[in-house]
Amino acid sequence: MSDDLASLQYRTKGGQKAPVIIRTRGHRLEGVWHSGSPLGMILSSLRGIIVGVPRNLTQAAGMYNTLIKSDEPALIVGV
Repeated sequence: MSDDLASLQYRTKGGQKAPVIIRTRGHRLEGVWHSGSPLGMILSSLRGIIVGVPRNLTQAAGMYNTLIKSDEPALIVGV
C-alpha cells in the first residue's frame, strides 16, 4: 500500500491519483500491554497514507465525508 498508493500522485506529477478508502475492523489489545496492539506498527509503517481511528459513528461519518472529497489514500481502523 505505501509503495503504490501513497506515491502514485508524486510519481506521475499529479497525472494519476488514488483516492482509496480502506476500512478494517477495530484493533484489539492482543497482549497485556499496549505494545501488544498492532496499531503502532500500522501508524509507523504506512507513510503517505491517512490513518483514521474514529471513536464512534459520528466521527466515522465525518472522516468518511472528508476523505470522499479528497484525492488521498486512507486507512480507517473501524468502529
